[in-house]
Amino acid sequence: MIGETTTVAPLGPVSRMVAVHPALREHFARPHIGFADGSTGRDSWVEYPNGMVTIIVNVGEAFGGHPSVFVAGLTDTPDVVERDGPIECLDLKLTPPGARRLLGVPLAELTGTVVALCDVLGPGVNEVADRFATRSTWDARARILETALLRRAHDRAGVDRRVEWAWRRIMSRHGTVSTHQLADEVGWSQRHLISSFRRQLGLTPRKLARITRFNAVLPDLRDGTIDGASLAARHGYADQSHLIREVHEFTGVTPAKLAGSRGP
Repeated sequence: MIGETTTVAPLGPVSRMVAVHPALREHFARPHIGFADGSTGRDSWVEYPNGMVTIIVNVGEAFGGHPSVFVAGLTDTPDVVERDGPIECLDLKLTPPGARRLLGVPLAELTGTVVALCDVLGPGVNEVADRFATRSTWDARARILETALLRRAHDRAGVDRRVEWAWRRIMSRHGTVSTHQLADEVGWSQRHLISSFRRQLGLTPRKLARITRFNAVLPDLRDGTIDGASLAARHGYADQSHLIREVHEFTGVTPAKLAGSRGP
């Protein structure tokens, strides 16, 4: 039986993976993560564009100047996140089509922004954070939010099937597909595909493809054992200079700076 107690964030960062409810699995990019760090003092880290929509529910104090429960839309720029004190939160990552269905708004309205989740889902979501504090496990906390999302999964319209098909092609090709190819494959003009894709999923297909390719090469960049020219060829960049430009745009640093670094 789950006790009605509030946990205290341990000193130092601790994270736990939480499986997504089977009925919601297709809408999420990865398992949920329960994160706690009871360290005090100021800290900061850089979040790179990742092609996902983020929902954060804080158990303790909010961080980064954001609301306690918020949704962060897709972005194509790196973002510095700051905190001053302990953190205890649940981190959910939705695919763009999943976010479009569960949040019920065209993702273009959320691109590059962080807003209170209640502004999207309504004031009833504020009860989620209150109930989080009464649960002592991340699994129990995740089920609270998932219960609210499950109701919306059946009530909301999804993404146009051709837009979702184009998104899936981008994912399966790790970003190495052109807008021209996608438009030909779905039977639309490039202009119509770009407009529909951006409105429904928040970014143009080309920008999302570039971000997807960047995230595919990022683990190799951090590993630092493969030379730049080989990495560029492996991941479909025109040459090493092209790779360097793309990495700098999405991180603000050079590939050499990423070597040996850990993920945010």
